Amino acid sequence: MKSFFRLSWIGLLLLIVTACEDVSESNQNQGFIQFRYGITERTGAKLLDTLDREPAAIVVSVRKGNTIVFDHLKLALFSFGSGYVSESVQLSVGNYELVEFLVVDSDNHVLYAAPFEGSEQARFVTQLLPLPFSITEEGSTFVVPEVLEVTDDQSPESYGYVSFGFNVIHPQDSLLANSVQLKLDGLLWRATYIEQAIYNESTGFFVLTGRKMLDDGYYESLWIILDNYKMGLPATTENIELQMNFNESERTGSSWDSDWHWGFPQVETFTLTEFDSVTNTVSGTFSGHIYSPSEDKIKVITEGVVYKVKLTLQ
Repeated sequence: MKSFFRLSWIGLLLLIVTACEDVSESNQNQGFIQFRYGITERTGAKLLDTLDREPAAIVVSVRKGNTIVFDHLKLALFSFGSGYVSESVQLSVGNYELVEFLVVDSDNHVLYAAPFEGSEQARFVTQLLPLPFSITEEGSTFVVPEVLEVTDDQSPESYGYVSFGFNVIHPQDSLLANSVQLKLDGLLWRATYIEQAIYNESTGFFVLTGRKMLDDGYYESLWIILDNYKMGLPATTENIELQMNFNESERTGSSWDSDWHWGFPQVETFTLTEFDSVTNTVSGTFSGHIYSPSEDKIKVITEGVVYKVKLTLQ
């Protein structure tokens, strides 16, 4: 297996410093949104952590002005303290409205819903749909709607919905510009933001790094490095380097015992499928296996996507 460390840390640090200004510029109009559940003392409303049935995901629709930005977007839920929080989604800075909020089980059956203003169920909650929120450049925006349990004797109309039927749109089907994601052992992994994406035309050196922010200053990182690479062609097993680090911290630095590197070169693939020379953005796909020497384990990467990432040319 190829060693990631054949690239000197000094060289990487210089690249990071060089890219800081460009990365800041590429992210300046973007922010992130996550969903939690609100606290209410109104009869009939419940917190997510006190619900009787286990939810698996939420389905949301988001509107900006008269334009639907997300229509039936399904977001996975993750444990957060005694409750849950959704995965984050990137949006442009601006003002929005949440116009659908459903909690579903693993079979996409609606368990809980946020009611609309003027609906029969509206009297039980204090925050009603459509729920306005704003996206800023400072970290993640948390939207906290209240939900009511949907019982068999209640119609969708009593919550203000035409129906509870929908065609689910998954995050991987609605990628936003300047994003990278993959499936790791079948589970979706999406970078919260891109740290740098650099291509040196004379040497063919390409590097992309992204972070997925976790709780309390911790994060997971993804490094994609190509040596002697010609833009637009499939990368060979000799010039691909990919590394994922888990449980890193801003305070303590990298947790090197959690490094995972490309393994089994015969199945590694990476192709930059599109380069827009006007906007200097790049898109591509990748897949393969990563291996942890310290844990002697293998993880499978599938459906890796780089989508319209802002690229710095050198």
